Amino acid sequence: MGKKRNSSNIASINTKLAKQVEERDRIVKVRKHRFYAIIGFFAVIFLVFGFQIIQTKYNLGKVNNQIEAKQETLQKTKAKNKKLDKQVELLHDNNYLQKILRQKYYYSKSGETIYSLSDSSK
Repeated sequence: MGKKRNSSNIASINTKLAKQVEERDRIVKVRKHRFYAIIGFFAVIFLVFGFQIIQTKYNLGKVNNQIEAKQETLQKTKAKNKKLDKQVELLHDNNYLQKILRQKYYYSKSGETIYSLSDSSK
């Protein structure tokens, strides 16, 4: 039982059937190797394109968030701009300008007296 068999004692049978079996085994081995190589190649391609798609979706989401933020800022700026345009238009009106000057700088018409009352509600 403890004897090891020496592989040099085994001889192959060189019959036509044995050669066909060896050739078939070699072809199967080559085809398996080719199959695994093709599967590996497509797996690598799939992983690369999958990573690119995921990265592109992430970047697209980031850009869309930035666009929304910038559009919101744009709307606020447009509203502020309209308000300022209206204020500029009102400043060209002499009655409005006189009213502002009286309120802010305590200007008065001749014969008017201005009283400054403290605001006790504060």
